[in-house]
Amino acid sequence: MKEITFEEAQQRIQEILQSIDSGNVSLSEVEVLLNEAQQLIDFSLEQLTTLENRLVEWDGNIGNDKNHEG
Repeated sequence: MKEITFEEAQQRIQEILQSIDSGNVSLSEVEVLLNEAQQLIDFSLEQLTTLENRLVEWDGNIGNDKNHEG
């Protein structure tokens, strides 16, 4: 998969859902689209988890700085 942003992944997931919902795709196309959507969901979850970990670390660092202030 080419480098994409979180927002681009979300947009593509929406496009995939709309394509499937339209009923204008064959069963084999649905399988391909679902596989692509799963990859995009995994990518998005990884991005969110990374951000969450950074925020927790950042929050911990701020808490430690406050404790050292006196």
